[in-house]
Amino acid sequence: MASTRRIIVAIGTIVIVLGAAVLIGGLTNLAIAPAMAASRREVADFPVPLSALHSPIMIAVWITQHWPSWVAAQLVFAPFTLTAGVAFLRRRSWARIVVEGLGWVGVGFFAIPVVWIARWVLATPTDRLQGFGAGLQTLPSGVGQPVATVLLLFFGGPGEWGRLLLALIGVVDPTPAIDRIFAWTPMGTFLATVASLGIPVIAMGLVVLLRRPPIRQAFDKRAREADGFKRVA
Repeated sequence: MASTRRIIVAIGTIVIVLGAAVLIGGLTNLAIAPAMAASRREVADFPVPLSALHSPIMIAVWITQHWPSWVAAQLVFAPFTLTAGVAFLRRRSWARIVVEGLGWVGVGFFAIPVVWIARWVLATPTDRLQGFGAGLQTLPSGVGQPVATVLLLFFGGPGEWGRLLLALIGVVDPTPAIDRIFAWTPMGTFLATVASLGIPVIAMGLVVLLRRPPIRQAFDKRAREADGFKRVA
């Protein structure tokens, strides 16, 4: 019982932290929306097709063009996740279903490297093994950098505030060059490549954990009421 309680607290806390990070990022992006409007006008008629750009730059340009929708997605996701996290800690039955749904979304990340490698395999019909090897070799640039870009822009609000704080005290350059944007650095790319494989594994573990009988019973209203009657007796 104690281990089940610790698991519930740990999962609920992680969900709340996730929602809080997105909320900070969403409010920050909402605050800079007027400034981004000028950028949207500049990239509205981008002279180069997006498909011709390097994937992380393509994603950054696309998000800039659709900034209001991006901010709206953050401001919808954040309170939804925060509410689910708090309800999970309170053992609401619907919260377990919502958190499991978030877990399945995480499992879906596995499709990103699979699709990337499959594209390379299909592009080399005469030597499938060579295509498979090329897909693996290009995972950092083809998967790592795009995943890092999306994760940074969606969940990286607290990190950006931390960078601004460090810039104010003179620890980092307040206007970093493109090659120093964390999502596009070798370390950021490596971590995102690992994340594109690790997030689905962790998410699947979460789904399996939430489907264990002790966890399901902890969120079952009738089981909680029966347990309460036993304690009173």
